Amino acid sequence: MLAINIVKTKDDKISFLIENKYSGNIQHTKQTKKAILNLEDGDIIRCRITKVDKPKHILHFKWASKSEIERAFSRKPHPGKINYSKYKTLQNRLDNEIVEKLKLIGETVKVEVIKTIDSFGRKSTKYLVEDKYIGKLKISDEFFLFGIREIKQIEKNLHDGEIISCKVLSVKKREMIIQWNFNGKDLHRFFR
Repeated sequence: MLAINIVKTKDDKISFLIENKYSGNIQHTKQTKKAILNLEDGDIIRCRITKVDKPKHILHFKWASKSEIERAFSRKPHPGKINYSKYKTLQNRLDNEIVEKLKLIGETVKVEVIKTIDSFGRKSTKYLVEDKYIGKLKISDEFFLFGIREIKQIEKNLHDGEIISCKVLSVKKREMIIQWNFNGKDLHRFFR
């Protein structure tokens, strides 16, 4: 779960920030709509990411803590001065692994190729991003994104332990979507 900072302006507009850097949208339900309206500037709520919109740099999430929802729902809005500078100094208490993954979006990372054979003799290729995270590979060259058949052909020619440089496109639950862009030499290596 992620800790989300609530930023509420004088005209009661609410923004949701992760690490005071990434903005997001929260999913509304009947139960959460009033609770969201009762949130105050500087509140921190715990949420789960449901989607990463990379082109717009926006995270979509769902409020996950029922006790927080109930507390906010039953809260009476208090009139008075709100400390709007509070959110700037507040340090989010986030799940460090998720923050690390989010920081890698758009970056070129080191990916290790791991070849395995299961007990039935089936071969598979997995990808380990920065020695920590599971990766799902997309492959492209200058002109197009390869399909499943081409990727299988390329995977057959990759070596166990080989290191490739990939760009992180997005994060989905427990895996990172990575893209390997290679040049003509690499293309010749895999499709002779």
